[in-house]
Amino acid sequence: MYVYLRSELTLWTVGHYDPRGKWHAESDHGTPEEAAARVASLNGDKDPENDRLRSLAQALERKNRDLGERTAGLLAACNGLLARVDTWGDVGAQEIQAIRRAVARASGSSPAADDGAVQR
Repeated sequence: MYVYLRSELTLWTVGHYDPRGKWHAESDHGTPEEAAARVASLNGDKDPENDRLRSLAQALERKNRDLGERTAGLLAACNGLLARVDTWGDVGAQEIQAIRRAVARASGSSPAADDGAVQR
């Protein structure tokens, strides 16, 4: 059975799990509606059981959306803390840059140029 999951902040991946639990991606989509339509197509969408499965998929989508919102909030909090740490001077400059790069990667944005100095 094919399902979809949120694989990035704005990307939904359709695929299935094999009997051993390994994920096999089939396609990527820009919206959950597109992914759901592809899943319905791949699964035949002829069985009344699909209504129950569709409800479960929608519940999972709501959970994924909530997780994305929480992640965005966490990234904003990290950026706020970094701004406060910047006022400490050169203490931990390398660590701050490493955190900035990690936050940028997690948020999908380009990290600031890494010249070894803390940006103020």
